[in-house]
Parts: sequence; structure tokens; C-alpha cells
Amino acid sequence: MDYKHGKGIVVEVDEYEWELPGGIVIRANSQLLIYVLGAAFADQFSHSKYTAVVCQPRARHGDGPVRTATYTRRELMAFLELVRERARATEVPGAPLHAGKWCRWCPKSGDCAEQDRETSEQAGASFDELPPEGGLEVPTDPQLLARKLLWVDAIDVWCRAVESFAQRLRENGTEIPDHKLVQGKTNRRLRSVPELVQAVKDAGLDGSKLYQEPKIKSPAQIEKLGKPFKALIGKKDAETGDFLYTMKPPGKITLVHSSDPRTEVTLDQLAQFTDLDEEQTEGDWDE
Repeated sequence: MDYKHGKGIVVEVDEYEWELPGGIVIRANSQLLIYVLGAAFADQFSHSKYTAVVCQPRARHGDGPVRTATYTRRELMAFLELVRERARATEVPGAPLHAGKWCRWCPKSGDCAEQDRETSEQAGASFDELPPEGGLEVPTDPQLLARKLLWVDAIDVWCRAVESFAQRLRENGTEIPDHKLVQGKTNRRLRSVPELVQAVKDAGLDGSKLYQEPKIKSPAQIEKLGKPFKALIGKKDAETGDFLYTMKPPGKITLVHSSDPRTEVTLDQLAQFTDLDEEQTEGDWDE
């Protein structure tokens, strides 16, 4: 059994059709079949049939959260022969590479010539040129569209891998032409709820309006309570110029084109920033 807690990628038990040695054809998920092979080896292939089970309770699927596929001993032995053949092929110098949506799990994703070549071919883009202003041309032929649709996931994987790899390089000191690191945008949060509540009370305002059960409202929601509340939220420290009751935490560092108006984050500053705290409740933030 393979338990999958994620819901973003639905796991199929019969993802691909496999042509195995001996003329055997099956539909299977290769990862699951390798798991089954491990179980079969453990009992020395003593059973005539083996069943692979995927349990993915958080993902919607027409066959429900639990899916199964059963394979005979003969099918498993044929798949084992194929796995051995493919494994030996990887040890040959200059072994061929094959790009696809499986590149998502490869550590070289985003830095692979074959992945670049296939993505360029399928997207109809030349990476030696600047992208067209109107975007890439979308085919109108149904057959060609069907083929391109098969590559949407793989191209999406490539795009995110390129962004991630480029940002990693820049954070480690490598210059990326025409790109820079900046802070991502964040929303305001309250500095101190007790201090704001006291300030509202001192101003003779109704403090109960600050809350939206079971938590305090965001700065933007408080401003909508009326001019007195908006004026209070907008108060600044006379010396520092900082807002008294709100603040913006540092944004997540991201790599953008140099034309972006945000201030560049230097490598010396990089260590000072931390990712946003995902544990904050919704009421602490602007909407």
C-alpha cells in the first residue's frame, strides 16, 4: 500500500501502458510496480498475484480515495526484466535522456539540456530570442492541441524549476543577467493588539468593533470602521516615522527582472530576511 497525503497531484494506479518483454502489455504506475517488486522479492515470488494499493484520501478521484491494481507473477517478472534493462542502460556513457512530467522529481530539473530542448520544441519557443510580446502562438488544430496538452504539466514543471534554479544561483552569489533579488509583497499586521485596544478605549471609541469572532480584524477591516479608526491605525511615531499599531513583515525573497521597481536585496542583506510565518491567523492580515 502506498499512502499519499497530498492532494495536488492525483496518483493513478494505471498511469501508463507498458510493453514488457515476452509480448506482455499492462497498464501500471511504475513507482507502484517497483514497490510491489520489493514485496514480491521479500516473499520470493511465492504468490501467483500481487495487488498494488493507493490510498489518497485528500484528493478527488472518480474511483474514490482507494485505488487498486492486481498483477500476476509473470507480469511482475517481465517488469523486473525491463527495470534491470533500463537500469543497466543508465550506466552507459552518453545514455539518452528523456524529458517529461517526471522531470518534476529530478534534481537536474531546470538545468538540463534535454529538458530545455523538449520544452522549446513543444512550446514552439526559441530560448535564443526574447519572448514575443503577444505570447506564444496557440495551435488551432485539434490533433496538435491534444499533443500539446500532454506537455502542459511538463512545461509547467520546467518553468518553476528554471525560476527555482536561477534564484538558488543568485542567492549563492552568481549573477543572473538582467535579474535581481527583491522582497516579495506582504500585508500589514498589527504590532500589539493590547496597545491598539487601549488606544481605541482612550480615544472613546467602541472597542468591540475591532473584533470579528473569534479574532481581531485586520488593519484594512479596522480602517473601514470609520474615520476615527482609520486615523488611529494611521498614527505614526513622531521620532521614527513608523506606524504605531501596524507593521509589514519582511517579504519572501524572490528573483525578478531588473525592470521591477522594488529595491534590490544584496547578498549581504539576504541573511537578515526570513520567510513569512505561515502560522499567522487570517485576522492578523490585510485582505
